[in-house]
Amino acid sequence: MGPLTNRGFHDFFGVGFVYLLPAGMPMVIVACLFFFDPGAYAVSVTMADTSVAIAFNNYGAAWAGGAITGAIIAYRKGRLDYFTMGPMAGYVSGASGLDVYLPWQVFLVALGAPFVAYAVYEFMHKLKIDEHKLIPLFIGVGTYGLLMVGLLEAGTPRGGWLGIEEGPYAFQHGEISLLMQFVGAVVCIGTGVVTAFILAFIFKYTTGLKVSEEDQATGLDKLYWDIEPDVEPCAEAASSEAEST
Repeated sequence: MGPLTNRGFHDFFGVGFVYLLPAGMPMVIVACLFFFDPGAYAVSVTMADTSVAIAFNNYGAAWAGGAITGAIIAYRKGRLDYFTMGPMAGYVSGASGLDVYLPWQVFLVALGAPFVAYAVYEFMHKLKIDEHKLIPLFIGVGTYGLLMVGLLEAGTPRGGWLGIEEGPYAFQHGEISLLMQFVGAVVCIGTGVVTAFILAFIFKYTTGLKVSEEDQATGLDKLYWDIEPDVEPCAEAASSEAEST
């Protein structure tokens, strides 16, 4: 039970530390649930009351909501990638609250997710940053989803550990709040940024982060391993075609 979770930051499916701080795929839904007593309803990893049915219904509703809006954007903007990106955006937006949302709530949250992804993508495009997936989908939609949990489920008891009745880790002593959702998102993004800068600094002065345009044209196989390609490099083909015309 980490300090953020214990103070009110709620993230059932690991959006913050999986998508905002990219670390891998989230656990499957059932692995995010505890069954302390035979025949009892489930308790999520955040110690919020839930059930397998609620989590799975919300999972389906999240994909459905994102699919609808994604299809609309794909049709209106001629962006077919949103036909497939929409459902994923819906899932990401609802993942942090799959244990506490009602299906209609996560469905409405997911409806808005592709619009958030599209807005972030357009903003990145204006900044001339060629990134159309990770930042719009995970940082943009992931943050949106975390904040929506704070708006819609503020006051929901969670945190602590079953069986502890008093003290800082008492069962369900904490409550979801918009403030802690915001703090949690900032901490996750900030940790990812700091980690990226440290790794970039290390790689820059060890393996290097990029190669020159000349080396790219020659080909890295030739440069590093002296392997001749069995096809003509695109740069040479383009140069030969230009000279012939």
